[in-house]
Amino acid sequence: MAFEPFATAEDYRAQYPDDDVADARLSRLLTAASLRLDTELGRYRPGYARGKDETYDLKLSTVCCEMAHDVVVVPSDVAGATQWSRGAGNYTSSVTFGSARGSFSLTRPQRQLLGFVGGGIGSIGYMTAEDR
Repeated sequence: MAFEPFATAEDYRAQYPDDDVADARLSRLLTAASLRLDTELGRYRPGYARGKDETYDLKLSTVCCEMAHDVVVVPSDVAGATQWSRGAGNYTSSVTFGSARGSFSLTRPQRQLLGFVGGGIGSIGYMTAEDR
């Protein structure tokens, strides 16, 4: 059985009607974003099943489209750039690179929307001479 993305090209185009992206690329991006989301679902909502919670399904579709859009809007010549400034006088230009864009990462608000928050608290006791 083939993996079904959480969003379709139609969902994406409804959310971002001005984006001009080829169908094949969009399909690939939505699938990649969905795979990333599916990994998180296994961790935070292991019992999730499509179709049982329409509101949650819509949230997944929305976030999937947002993740794909984050990649679509990055020009290929500056993929990975987090800041880009240009000047006119004395011809100055500056680019700062990072991994905040151009990859499928969830923002904090997206994680909160999907309930992918929380963590564990643990501790490790000191090792004493008796423990050796």
